[in-house]
Amino acid sequence: FGGPETSQPMVLGGWAPGNRPGFAHRGTAMALAKDDWVVVQCHYHAGEADSSDRTIIGLYLSPDPDPKRILLVPVLNDTFVIPAGATAFPVEKTLDPTALTGGFLQFSGYVHAVLPHMHLLGREIRVDLLLPDGTEQRLVEIPDWDFEWQDTYTFTDPVPMPAGTKFRVRAVYDNSAGNPKNPSSPPKDVSYGERTTDEMCLAFLAVTLGPVQAAAAPVVSSAAVDADGRLVVAGQRLGRGGRIEIGGVPLVDCVTAGRNRLRSPSAWAALVPGQAAASVRVRRTDGRLSEAFLFAR
Repeated sequence: FGGPETSQPMVLGGWAPGNRPGFAHRGTAMALAKDDWVVVQCHYHAGEADSSDRTIIGLYLSPDPDPKRILLVPVLNDTFVIPAGATAFPVEKTLDPTALTGGFLQFSGYVHAVLPHMHLLGREIRVDLLLPDGTEQRLVEIPDWDFEWQDTYTFTDPVPMPAGTKFRVRAVYDNSAGNPKNPSSPPKDVSYGERTTDEMCLAFLAVTLGPVQAAAAPVVSSAAVDADGRLVVAGQRLGRGGRIEIGGVPLVDCVTAGRNRLRSPSAWAALVPGQAAASVRVRRTDGRLSEAFLFAR
């Protein structure tokens, strides 16, 4: 949206296949000034010649007298090329949000929601906060991307982002003939673009600004193997329901097959070579990751 008082257009919202309508947290809203224009941009893909458009939008006024303003911050990589035949091509982008203000404004506050976005070649995507203490906090992780099932993930409790926090999106693409969703046969090099047959590496973060302090990160103090062959990790502020990661691979007991799911109590051993040390971390249920603890069998 934009208007006479707006030098640059701002994003008010967006839609992708599968995305459902949602509401902002109480006490927050996006700002529309008097005389602002709202412009809807639609992207179409080749289909039936006589198809018609029935696009509508719904805007709801905030009942709060002075809500905190929501900003949508895009984290975007638009310079990549996915080679034809690549089965697991990584693309990432890290954004220092202070760059959006020319470095003159401390960028701190809360993340209320996140919308990751890729097209048909996307396989995995994750969005993290890189916190000023050197640790990270996962906002969303989708290990099996589906273009037809995209959504905006709104947090029950907004996630603090203290001053100095950076945003990172990491994605993996399958541009091989074995990908049944590949729109090109044979596969061809694919780069950033707005057509469905192009690709994107993008995440929108809905944030409000203000002073905050993040909760302390978990700390791993020991790792050992018990009598049943299970890897047991101890430390501080680990919380219930978190997960162990070895070399970045999640170690999760699971009775059903799935990516990175280790179904045996001793399956962790496959990730820890003989006498070599491995990096062990704990990711708490709030996405906060501990620093690495070196463990050797």
